[in-house]
Amino acid sequence: MLNFEPHASFFSGTNALYLATASAIAYADAKTAQARVVNELGLGDFHFFDIRNAILDTQAFGALSDTHAVLAFRGTEQKRFGDWASDLSASPTPFRWLFSKASDVGLVHAGFGHTLHDSWSPIIAWLNAALTDKPRTLWITGHSLGGALAVMAAATCSFDPDSLLPLSGVYTFGQPRVGLHGFCQLLHAQIGRRFFRFANRQDLVPRVPFRGWDYGDAGHFIHIGSDGIPRADSVEWRSFVARKLESFEQFFGIVSHLKEGLVDHGIEAGYIASIRRQLDYLNSAAFNKTLL
Repeated sequence: MLNFEPHASFFSGTNALYLATASAIAYADAKTAQARVVNELGLGDFHFFDIRNAILDTQAFGALSDTHAVLAFRGTEQKRFGDWASDLSASPTPFRWLFSKASDVGLVHAGFGHTLHDSWSPIIAWLNAALTDKPRTLWITGHSLGGALAVMAAATCSFDPDSLLPLSGVYTFGQPRVGLHGFCQLLHAQIGRRFFRFANRQDLVPRVPFRGWDYGDAGHFIHIGSDGIPRADSVEWRSFVARKLESFEQFFGIVSHLKEGLVDHGIEAGYIASIRRQLDYLNSAAFNKTLL
């Protein structure tokens, strides 16, 4: 069973491995996921969310211990149209059009925003019950599309008056961008110290939607380089991002690579394996200093 630090006040490599594992478990069917959550994460009170309609296709799970609650969103499944429809609906929309009581915090990715909004009612009801039952810390996570939905959920818990909840940590893996620069700046100011996003080697998904479309980033960025070393300020990543990626023709190239099983983007062979190899360093004071 993996260790977890439910009261960590900043980055924790132990929590990164735990939440990456939760993100991987989110891809399983409900029965398998529940067994893994119990055996690998030591959590109970498992709830599986499977929310579908003609275009919506969202899966996630929530689970509890006496000390913490975890909400993990499933990532992109290439065989399901709804997932890629959410990914490709990159036109921006105001956050307050989705959550009308929120103040004007800027523009978000329409596909991710509408997916979270249309799935949110049962999820926030579960979260409210879980955090009212007893004092617990709240951790939200996801891989790929699941990471984008995790960030949207964190934004909703931060900006929507009907959903305000204290967040202890948001960890994402291979997450695409979720909003334009103004939104990302406000989100970073709100939860930046508790938000950590990983990119593994030359995973292309964190590069879309494109910066040329005014999409931005939030949270503390951690790049696992080609040498396997995690860095907060990665020259290799900056060089990689500098290569132009500004068309959907290139994006569909990403999709085709994912269908072939691009290792760098994979949650198990890519992110979890890389984090596990570097766990001691990720937990070191030396690495934490690079994030400050």
